[in-house]
Formats: sequence, structure tokens, C-alpha cells
Amino acid sequence: MASANGGVIGVTITPQFGKYTTFTAPGTYTTGGCTSVDVLVVAGGGGGSAGGGGAGGVRLISSHPIPTSPIPVTVGSGGTGSPSWPCISSSAGTPSNFGAPSPIAASGGGNSGFNNQTGGNPGGPGGSGGGAGGASNFNPGGSGNTGGYSPAEGSGGGTSAGDGATYSAGGGGGGATAVGANGGSGSTKSTGGDGLDVSPIFGTYPQPHYPSYPAGYQGSGHVFGGGGAGLSPPSVNPTNPGGAGGGGSNFNPSPDGREGLDGHGGGGGMGSNFPGGDGIVIVKEPSVFQASGVWSLKGQFIKKKQNLWS
Repeated sequence: MASANGGVIGVTITPQFGKYTTFTAPGTYTTGGCTSVDVLVVAGGGGGSAGGGGAGGVRLISSHPIPTSPIPVTVGSGGTGSPSWPCISSSAGTPSNFGAPSPIAASGGGNSGFNNQTGGNPGGPGGSGGGAGGASNFNPGGSGNTGGYSPAEGSGGGTSAGDGATYSAGGGGGGATAVGANGGSGSTKSTGGDGLDVSPIFGTYPQPHYPSYPAGYQGSGHVFGGGGAGLSPPSVNPTNPGGAGGGGSNFNPSPDGREGLDGHGGGGGMGSNFPGGDGIVIVKEPSVFQASGVWSLKGQFIKKKQNLWS
């Protein structure tokens, strides 16, 4: 007799949804008996200066084999913002790691470049690259995916305008899935690159395993690794949004600037003391199905004779 529960007759099949374990600080993961898990590893984002900080690298791995022994987990912290923008660079974020026998590592986000009257400097490399410091000369953004992973953990940062202005626009920080926008003349906005949407595996925000996602950041809480926004052209000064997934906005006009969002690895926005956001590691054990019991052949026969079998 066919049945809607996949052919098991006379039982109730109850799904037991997978267990989630979230790390926002270093710790140890111990499985409940699973041999493979889904893992999200996000590193710390880079801090902002004249450009936007690069997002921390984002690694999303499905059905990753794990041992029964405890697994060490490290969570990267965000880089510091420039203590005195735009003339001092920020610092890069630090890596995160899920240390199974085949470790899953993510690289810290690249720092933003600075600018000054004699020239700026490039954005730093990282999981996603930092945006270049804006200045009269052209500067490249930092490269992304420094871990050399496939699929890539992040994207490059945006370039500076290099349009001859003393303080021209700096680039946006790279995000997990998109490069930071280039700084440009006129009304061009050097926005941060967007992060990675993990909802197909981990569900839509809000969920207990996701950190909070306050107003003022683009996207939703199930997106991770947004790049920070860069410096606007001095003659325009629009507010540039950070990338979806925790990227900080710039501070023009004050006080709209934001740090990269903790728990999402966002890059810091352009401005003074806007650090990158700390990373996160989330582990999801697979769902299992629990049966209430199985009818014996004798039990089926008796119920059928009594006309009670459906």
C-alpha cells in the first residue's frame, strides 16, 4: 500500500530539524553524531579610511566531512579604522577558521587606503580587497580572494578617481560577491560591494542562529560580507551606502558613517575610527526524520480483517 510518507505504512514521520551552532568568539565544536555538516565561515572585515574597508572572506561549504573528535574554531576580528582620516591607513581584518581535518579558512578583509595632498595609496588585499585612497593620482583597489579559493571568498576593492583633485573620491571596499565601486568625479558614489546570501542553506533572517541586523545597513541578516563605502567627491559629498551584508556607509554628510557590522564581517565605512566588523562561524547539522513505529505484518493482517486498515 502506497503512502504519502514515502512508503512506510502505519507510521508517523516527524522531521527533526538540524541543529545550529553559532560562534562569535573562538571555541570548540563537537558533533552530535553527524559525519558531515554545512558550514559558514566569515572572517573579520577591514577598517575604513579614505576608501571603504574590504569585507572579511566568506566561505559557505555544504556537506563538509567532520570527525567525531572536537573541532577548534577561530573567529576573526575586524580591523581598526583610521585614527585620523584621510591621511592614515586603517588595518586589515583577521582570519576565521573551522579546523576540521580539511579546514575551512576565510581571509581577513583588506584595509582601506588613505589620501593626502601628495598622493594616496592602494587598498590592501584580503578576503575582499580594501578600497583605494582617493587623491590626485590614480590608485588601485586591493585584490580579493587572497586564499585562492574556488568559489572565491570575496572580490576586489574599488579604485580612486585620480582626477587631479587634491582629495578626490576613494574606492568602495569589495564584498563577497561584488567588487567595490570605483571612486569617480561628479555624482559617482563609491559604494561597497555586496555580500553573499546564505538563506538557501541557513534560512531567511531572523533565525536564532543569526546575529542581529540593525537598521542602517543594506540587505538583510542572511547576507554576509558587505564592503564598506568610500570617500565621496568633495564637491558632491553624497552618503554612500555600504554593501549588503554589513558594510558600513561613509560619513558624508556627518554623522551617517558606520562601522562594519559585527557577526557579518562587514568592511568599515570611510571616515575616522570606523572599524571592520567581526566574523562568525555557523555550523548546521543535517535534518533527520523520526518514525513513531512500524506495523508488523500480523498487525496489518488483523486490522485489515477488522476493516480498520486504511
